[in-house]
Amino acid sequence: MFTYRIIFVCLLASLLSAHINALRIAIPQNLTTVDESLLTVCPKPCFLSIRCNIYANATPIWVQVDGICRPILNRCVFITDQCQRQNDCLPEMVETVQDVCQQNCVTTCDNAGNIPVCAFISYPLSNGQTSQVSLTFPNQCELDKWSCATETAYLNSRVGTCT
Repeated sequence: MFTYRIIFVCLLASLLSAHINALRIAIPQNLTTVDESLLTVCPKPCFLSIRCNIYANATPIWVQVDGICRPILNRCVFITDQCQRQNDCLPEMVETVQDVCQQNCVTTCDNAGNIPVCAFISYPLSNGQTSQVSLTFPNQCELDKWSCATETAYLNSRVGTCT
């Protein structure tokens, strides 16, 4: 058994050495410096790993994010979104109160472009259950404007129309 482990370790070391040499060959010879402005290193990574109940009928959390007011579905979603923003080296969302936040709702989207987005929205049903719907908006600005004005939190959005 001991002999097989030594052979396996030697074989693994040989394979790794071959891959490292292949990577060296793939790097252009004229590449001598790396533009450090292209490297992004987030100072404090977030390793939080929780699953949120997106169907929990909870009070939305109002935040200012990238200068935009928006409701977040619940505290758990807020925490996980904040963690993801930290890992993406994005500024933190700032929690605020609804009245103050809604004073900063987007009111016009004249220069927002025409890149449609699909938003996923969770909403309560009359029987106490919760359902989801996806809605297409002309652009992210129109989604943020609608979300703030209607006090409707969206789970996430992606570029493109909903199918």
